[in-house]
Amino acid sequence: MSTQEIFNELLPALALNQQAIVSNTTTVGNIIDTYNADKGIKIDLFSGVITDGVFVPLFEESDDVAFATSNDVADINIVPVKIGTIWYKTGQEAISQFILTDDNIIRSFGLIGTKRYIRLSMISTGVTSGGFFTAISNAKGNLSSVWGL
Repeated sequence: MSTQEIFNELLPALALNQQAIVSNTTTVGNIIDTYNADKGIKIDLFSGVITDGVFVPLFEESDDVAFATSNDVADINIVPVKIGTIWYKTGQEAISQFILTDDNIIRSFGLIGTKRYIRLSMISTGVTSGGFFTAISNAKGNLSSVWGL
């Protein structure tokens, strides 16, 4: 039973529009402003049915909202994750690829950014018919109650 309300502590944003990725490409997600996220960002990446190909998430960060200059989020700033029974303890391992058996799952990634804006993209290779993906981010930090309390 929940004893504490967290709704007003989380600020969701669409990180990757729901879509089919059906070619070998980099599918660029939405730019997320982390201004109020002083306690970090969590990105939930959802896969639908994947028929073929390899899909690898890429996290980038920038101080420029237009991403004119950006860099990959450093491994040390990607929180380790557990997938199944295996702990992936570095960023590169945590950004593990989706494979054909990863239909209809959610992978969560924690990011500790060093810049104001972040963006998730999906890099796809070996694709002829592809897969479906979407992602949301949740920021926890300096937010206000919807009730103004």
